[in-house]
Amino acid sequence: MKDFSLTAYKLLLITFQENGYVFLTYEQYCADNNLPERFVILRHDVDRKAGKALKIARLENTLSIKGSYYFRIVRKSNKPEIIKRIVKLGHEIGYHYEDLAMANGNYNTAIKT
Repeated sequence: MKDFSLTAYKLLLITFQENGYVFLTYEQYCADNNLPERFVILRHDVDRKAGKALKIARLENTLSIKGSYYFRIVRKSNKPEIIKRIVKLGHEIGYHYEDLAMANGNYNTAIKT
């Protein structure tokens, strides 16, 4: 049985730390020309459960880990108050761009969205 609990996730993060891995945001990864030998990029796609993303962000923060959170424009994901809280925890925020797909490939419609 697979365990997707916060407890199991915390154990995974601690295991990485104990084994010498450095956590990077996506922006740090792109900007750094001298990457560490062992690193992890935490990139979270927030599709539906923004509240769950906040819990994960808080957990990572307690371990001094920063991740990248990509939010969608849909109602279940696009929660500005939660996004602001995640930013205050020191995490990186990105936009999970899907406007063109949602507009069935119509560029004009996607641009207006």
